[in-house]
Amino acid sequence: MKQTIIAALIILSAVAGGAAGEEDSAQLQRLAAENNALKARLAENGKQLETLTQQLVHLKAVVGDLKKEVTSLKAANADLKAHVARKVPPSAGPAQPQEPAGTKLVIRVQPGGWGDAGVQNIQKLLLSAGNELWKHFPGRRLRPIIIRHSDSGPIVLFRQGPAGEYIVKLDAEGRHWAQFTYQFSHELCHVLTNYEKKASPKNRWFEESLCEMASMFVLRRMAVTWQTSPPYPNWKSFAPA
Repeated sequence: MKQTIIAALIILSAVAGGAAGEEDSAQLQRLAAENNALKARLAENGKQLETLTQQLVHLKAVVGDLKKEVTSLKAANADLKAHVARKVPPSAGPAQPQEPAGTKLVIRVQPGGWGDAGVQNIQKLLLSAGNELWKHFPGRRLRPIIIRHSDSGPIVLFRQGPAGEYIVKLDAEGRHWAQFTYQFSHELCHVLTNYEKKASPKNRWFEESLCEMASMFVLRRMAVTWQTSPPYPNWKSFAPA
């Protein structure tokens, strides 16, 4: 009987040990699976980290390029300011009072850039041309007009002179009187049509058409006027031209 009991105990112990071994094996398998999953997540995180690192390097390069461009723009801006400072003379004290507008056409030609054309001759020529238009505006009052030479084409500036004068730039030079007349008549027409009020761009084509027509009108009228009243007697021969 005793031996039977001992044998039964041995069998029970073996069965219990086998069950525990199976449980430990299952637990080890679960741990191994969890470990593999963790490794997979770590690998994925590593790839994401590598991608982010590459993006960061690219962004740093872009920022570096932008800084260089900003530096270049600052240098260009400084050069532009220096250029403007050289071109625009500083104001000499307080602004002068605005010169009153008059019923006579007043033209002041500034020297420089006109070639062999004299300032006085240019002034007389432009007065002759301007009066061909001006006499058709009775009662109109106009401030003096300053004439300057330009290398970039004829234009009347929105910016006015120190006493409110109109500033007209012409690129004619030498004794090309017809070119002086054509350019000035066009710009004077802009003045007479109140260009400084900056009308709608939709109507600008019409204004330009009027000013082109004004130039042709003045040239035709001067050909008649100079037959009897040229600025100088010896200029009468230019009338047929």
